[in-house]
Amino acid sequence: MQRTISLIALCVAIGCAQENGAGTDFAQHHQGREELAPDTFVPNPLCTNNPIGSTWDPFIGLPSSAALSQLSPSGTALRIGMATTNQHYATLKNGVPVGPAIDISCRLGVKLHLPIEFTIYSTLPDLLTAFRANKFEIGWAFDPLLADPDLALANPYVSVPNTYAVGINSTFFHVADVDVPRTPQVQVGAGLGNSPAVYLAQHLKYANLVSFAGTAGQTALLNGQIDALASGRAGLTTFVAANATKLRILPDNIFYAHLAPFMHLNNADGVCYLSDYLEAAKTSGLVLQALSRITPSVLANGSIVEPALPTCAPNPSCLINPIGSAWDPVIGKPSAAALEQLAPNGVLTVAINTGNGNVGTFNAQTGALSGTGVDLACRMAAQLGLSLQLFNESQFRWRRTSR
Repeated sequence: MQRTISLIALCVAIGCAQENGAGTDFAQHHQGREELAPDTFVPNPLCTNNPIGSTWDPFIGLPSSAALSQLSPSGTALRIGMATTNQHYATLKNGVPVGPAIDISCRLGVKLHLPIEFTIYSTLPDLLTAFRANKFEIGWAFDPLLADPDLALANPYVSVPNTYAVGINSTFFHVADVDVPRTPQVQVGAGLGNSPAVYLAQHLKYANLVSFAGTAGQTALLNGQIDALASGRAGLTTFVAANATKLRILPDNIFYAHLAPFMHLNNADGVCYLSDYLEAAKTSGLVLQALSRITPSVLANGSIVEPALPTCAPNPSCLINPIGSAWDPVIGKPSAAALEQLAPNGVLTVAINTGNGNVGTFNAQTGALSGTGVDLACRMAAQLGLSLQLFNESQFRWRRTSR
């Protein structure tokens, strides 16, 4: 099922002219920025359905022109897709999509003075099919470590504990009891294409994974067709409470899913702005308020606002005559192992050989580094969504030998 909702009208009730972020821009989102038209924004109808309001709007400037052109190639709207499969981003309530992805997207639209075109899907495979057909630029939401390689993930905004629901008389009492050798083989259900399904496909050794669309997995567990159902703890708690004489939930967790919005690859500037927006939204309380509006409460069942992560605000040297993103290489994201080796602490650290003018130079008066090595390091950091630390090679040698 697909539902497209869009609206273009005059900005009447919202003070658009005050949303200019004056004095609050991160350097990356100010350099070369084009002003956004202040009187063309109006909320999408989903944004006027019990709106979250502006109280918790993040303290962040407008995106750079490069980031804006990636977030909204048309320059006239934000095209955002989501599946109504998880209350941590969106579900249907009385037939209307609600959830944090809508709340946060609506406030982003206000910030950018752009109307939103939401496209809603009933399954994650449908969402990904539409994404690959270029139906939207921003999608919600996947775990960066579990997402398909053709997705560029922003910073996660929520951590979601996942566990198993089992039959009331099951011999499983802890997560470790499920994945054991047994005849007949243990049958484990999960939602089609969701984080538990991907995680278990990678980690189950003995149990057999069965994927289900919609609520079919819940029906299968109730009917005894599967031995355990993996999903987010909050959703399983509600499901088990409604079937307390038949089911129970295990006390420990399989893993935490760290959910994040995504864009197409090679949109480093747009992804960085999304990441910076979400980090600012954690600080302002917008993410917490969006999660708090979910009923039944996900926070009461262990979901938390993702801890603060590095922003993409660039190293100051990257702002001096920046090379820009026009020549960024077309390359996929690194594996988790490669990313850990490149930036063990979430920061890309690069030493520049300033003894070779073809690599880099150092301005002793300003402390700035420049040159080919700096350009390459700046673009690598932008594409990876990492903070960047640059060192003059002689300084870097001193740091290493003085430890």
